[in-house]
Amino acid sequence: MKKLLYFACLMPYFACAMSLKDACLRDDVLRVQALLKSDKNILHSKNDKDGFSPIHYAAGECSLKVLRLLLDIQPDVINEPDIRGNIPFIHLFLGIFSWRERVANQKKLDHYMKFAVEMRIVQKLGPTVKEQEQINMQQFENYKKAIDLFISKKANLTIANSYGKKWIDIPGLDPELSAYAHRQIQLLESAHDKISLQ
Repeated sequence: MKKLLYFACLMPYFACAMSLKDACLRDDVLRVQALLKSDKNILHSKNDKDGFSPIHYAAGECSLKVLRLLLDIQPDVINEPDIRGNIPFIHLFLGIFSWRERVANQKKLDHYMKFAVEMRIVQKLGPTVKEQEQINMQQFENYKKAIDLFISKKANLTIANSYGKKWIDIPGLDPELSAYAHRQIQLLESAHDKISLQ
């Protein structure tokens, strides 16, 4: 009976944490705001086995609106590590890798789907190739905005994870977006140098 009562007391906390994770993954900023009104400490909650907090989920999915909200409310979560020592900026680049894999698989699927539609095996489902390209371009721009957000909020990009790897060491790093990140970091550093010389 005591265990059941204990579990019943904890249930709202776990339900809130799970729904916050879901809202972060879906870029549902209204839901995140509503959940944060009830408990701001939930930003630091790490209830899953990987020790991810809401910022890790938002970064991994490039949930741009939620990232902005979380970093405006509590900027100190920007360098918060998961249990492997990965900061949210690393999760952003892991998310980019995963997104590029999905894009490649979608192109293969589009090829087979086109054949199936031509053979009248199935009707066309989902977005057209042109619509998917527009979605991919928008996602690419969102990743650039997320990189800018992390840099502008002064994420510590020199932090290495538990394996001694930094964001630049991620295997399969997207060349376009990593080059973009390097340019943005250099611009910021040169601006700081100019200010310090004055």
